[in-house]
Amino acid sequence: MNHQGGGEAAMGDTRTVRNTVTMFCILLATIGGARSEEHVDSIIKENDSREQYMKSYRLVWEVTETRITNPRVPTEVQQELEVLQKDLTSRASSNLGKRVVQEELRQWAYAEIAGRREVYKTMWEFEWGKDFLRVSGALPYVSPSGTYQGTAYLRWYLGEGWGIDVIYAESFVDKALQGLMGSPPVVWCCTAGCYRYDNPTGRVILPPEELALAACLNPLRVREAKSWKVVRADGYQTVLTTAGIEITLSNRYDWLPLRIVSDYSTYMVTRFRKLGTHWIPERLEVRGHIPGVTRWERVWVLRQVSPRRPISLDEISQAISLKRWEVVDWRLHRCNMTLGERLEANERQTGVVVSYRWNGRLPTLEELAAIRSRQLQSQTRAQGGIGGSAWFRLAPPILLIAGGLLWYWRVKRKPS
Repeated sequence: MNHQGGGEAAMGDTRTVRNTVTMFCILLATIGGARSEEHVDSIIKENDSREQYMKSYRLVWEVTETRITNPRVPTEVQQELEVLQKDLTSRASSNLGKRVVQEELRQWAYAEIAGRREVYKTMWEFEWGKDFLRVSGALPYVSPSGTYQGTAYLRWYLGEGWGIDVIYAESFVDKALQGLMGSPPVVWCCTAGCYRYDNPTGRVILPPEELALAACLNPLRVREAKSWKVVRADGYQTVLTTAGIEITLSNRYDWLPLRIVSDYSTYMVTRFRKLGTHWIPERLEVRGHIPGVTRWERVWVLRQVSPRRPISLDEISQAISLKRWEVVDWRLHRCNMTLGERLEANERQTGVVVSYRWNGRLPTLEELAAIRSRQLQSQTRAQGGIGGSAWFRLAPPILLIAGGLLWYWRVKRKPS
């Protein structure tokens, strides 16, 4: 009996030890989790500080983009060509427009079957106004076969809850096509800072991660701040992750982002410099792909850093697109719209959009609702394809091709 009692006592001691170890492990995990949260918080604060500091500067980048389109099966291209001809030609507002579309699509078909490699060099500029980030970019108008048609100079004004994109100026080699180019300034809304979202207009695909690195924004703010978790950390780097994205930051250089990996793109800071009290990127390399369609590489080189200048939304009045178009405002429809949703709303004429002349400032939502009410009461729309959603159907089909929407069209129809 004494042996049995001793055995029971030993078993009790074993259980006590196990419970103690378990509680100790739980305590360590709790402390570790708390420390991880504190670690993430300190990283976010440091990147917020860098973003705030850089709002006093103007950044000018030189960007070299290489885009390679994969060769495709001729029968597959022919099937798409027939659908595209019917779809895009119906949008043309003149016989000249129809002929341009048919010729462009014919060249596109040849290029798709052969595959192609294109290299473009452009300049990008980032500068803060009072309550918005202005992004300026020069984008080539290129035919589907890779023929350069001219350059469009675009600006995006990205504020808290709103965004505006404008074709500021344009220069074309082929004057016959000049009247077919262009589209109206577009206003949209976001549930937070529009500079932290994908650009919804479709004129250029610049992911928020890439925008954050080039404009020295906090890349951790492109996702919910509390969602980031520490994957690993050492004396040199810390790796954080959240749904669909992983980011590596430098411990030695004030948590400067070094590498961001998302589903189809990788963003790398390959050179950096110190500006005042903060480290900033000086050279970026971006690699991405659309599976089975195309792959690209963009190299950003910082060419100029200077104090910011006074800028305001009044400068939009000088945009060349306002000579042909009114502003198209989507803010009463819905915020955070994707390109696909915009296209669908235009196609079905279900978009709640308001057009108006630009007077130097952005109307409030109350003023916008009043404008729409007056337009509905009078049952009139501005002429020239501006009112409602009609502008998109009368917009030149070549814009759909040159602006990259053709790639969206193909990806959208690709079997999942």
